Formats: sequence, C-alpha cells, structure tokens
Amino acid sequence: MYRSYLNPAIARKSFPKNTNEYALASLSIRRLWHTIYDHCPKLLELCPPDGKKLLDEFLQYADDNSLSMNWTMHLHLLSWLNQHKIWREKIDNSIKEELMIASALRWGRGNSDDVNEIKKHSMAIYVPCLEGKAVGIKRSDIPLNNSSVFILKSMGDNLPKHISYCLPELINQWNLDNWNSIPK
Repeated sequence: MYRSYLNPAIARKSFPKNTNEYALASLSIRRLWHTIYDHCPKLLELCPPDGKKLLDEFLQYADDNSLSMNWTMHLHLLSWLNQHKIWREKIDNSIKEELMIASALRWGRGNSDDVNEIKKHSMAIYVPCLEGKAVGIKRSDIPLNNSSVFILKSMGDNLPKHISYCLPELINQWNLDNWNSIPK
C-alpha cells in the first residue's frame, strides 16, 4: 500500500480517481514534485511543461530499487539521470550542482535516518562527473538558522569513483579522506 503513494504508475492503477486514497497518493506525489523541482528549477526547464515525465520515470526507478526519499533522494536522481540514455545528454554541471546542493540542504535540516549523521556539523558530497568539485555544508550552531552551503574545489587525487559523501570529524576542517557510498 505504501508503494502506491510514491509510485505514480501504481497509484493510478490501484485507486479509483474519486477516492480519498487517490487524493492522498496525488498529494504524496505532488510533495515529491516540490521537493525535487523547488530546489532544482533548471531541471524542471528540461522537461516541460510540468516535469511529470521525468518525475514519473524516476519514481518508478526509485520504487524498483527501493531507494530512500530522505536527504539522498536528489543524489539518487542525479545517479539515475547520469545512467539514463536520454536525460544524461541533457543535464549540465549547473543542474548537477543544483541536485547536490538540494541534497546537502536536506541533510543540513537533519533529514537523516542515521543518528550519527544528525550529530555531525558538516558534510561534503562528491560526484565524479564534476571533476574535482564537491558541495560542502556546515550546519549552523544556532538552532533554526540556515546552514552554509559552498562549492569545494581542488579536491585532490584520492577521490571516489561514484557519488559519495564524507562527514569530517572536525568542525571547520575539510579532511575528506573517509568517503561513504550513498545509502539506499
């Protein structure tokens, strides 16, 4: 039943149009639409008029692969776009950076399933296709203040071969040697 609220294809088949379940599924999908496109307006420009085609395809992929809709969602979307035969040719570095920043901002709001990540004050996200750049985020020490997000350049030679993140041990020191794979 839960899958029906995230996967448009299943929702359309599972629920009659004028039911509360259909309305709830539509709201869930609409929330995901806003979560993706409000932070990545350049991505929306790639798939006029409303981004629905790209969103439906991605949500089907996410459902098929049991991917999380937490802070990693934008990174899963980026990974899927990079693998997709049509979309990979259309996305440029600015869209890739938007997706990385969106993911970092969601992490910065404490949107994590892992308690150890919530305790950390900073994180970096690396995507190999951006050639040595990463997105860094530092949580504010003041509750309810915005996090600081920035692009880290000249990352060095020991970089991962896949989309990864790193949680530096020390605040304000970007020692990025301990890269982790993005969790499902």
